[in-house]
Amino acid sequence: MWHWRWLLAVLQLGGVWGYAQAATFAIGNQGSYVLSRAFTYLDDSSATLTLADILKPDAQARFAPVGPGAASTNFGSTRSAIWLRIDLQTTSTTPARWLLEVDNAPLDSVDVYLGNPKGGFDHQFGSDMLPFTSRLVAHRNQVKPLDLPVGGVATLYLRVASQGTVSAPVTLWQPAALWQSDQRSYSIFSLYFGLLVGLLLYNLLLFLSVRDHAYLIYVIFVACIGVSQAANSGLGAQFLWPHATWWNNNSINLTYSASGVFGVQFARSFLASRLKMP
Repeated sequence: MWHWRWLLAVLQLGGVWGYAQAATFAIGNQGSYVLSRAFTYLDDSSATLTLADILKPDAQARFAPVGPGAASTNFGSTRSAIWLRIDLQTTSTTPARWLLEVDNAPLDSVDVYLGNPKGGFDHQFGSDMLPFTSRLVAHRNQVKPLDLPVGGVATLYLRVASQGTVSAPVTLWQPAALWQSDQRSYSIFSLYFGLLVGLLLYNLLLFLSVRDHAYLIYVIFVACIGVSQAANSGLGAQFLWPHATWWNNNSINLTYSASGVFGVQFARSFLASRLKMP
């Protein structure tokens, strides 16, 4: 009987040790680390819990690992606030200065809490409802500077909430690596929006030439698509409306709806459905 009890105790300790290992993410000197799949999370359905509430033992016991897929930190459309937790283990060669990127510009609320050597937490807040000029890092996404302890462990908490989809793809970057990545992404965005502007101007010229209202409807449709993508990518807040906080928070839903309406109107006009399918 005692042998079985000892075996059960060893297995339980092994399970706890394995969970602690899985909850700790090693940070070396690579350019970037994708943190999304390593988080544990807590669903705060009341959206009222504070960090002090989260640090209590009963709340800590409710944290569960996120899913293994690419969309592990995509929680869909929810009114809950989602808390994410991870322990970052650094080495003696790990740089101290890092940038934490949450690659979802339309999030209404992003709170970042990083444990400090004094036993407390340093807090940073971001939102699409704040002027772009209030950001410490001028970036289309929410990017927060972090100072990690060299050769130690720092606990990181994220609280994310939004009226729309709550998704938090999180990457930890060295500043130079994020800058290099941005060169590629901004080049792709430039090509995409350049093609949209060319398509818009071409159809506008067709409308001015032939006076067919179908082309004008298509121009408005393309414009709505362009504005919605600018809002969704965060480029609109960065370059087009940095101080228009209400518009930045609501532009995605409004322009997506408008693009759907004008897309249907263009199809009806082009197909002449009123005449051919009364």
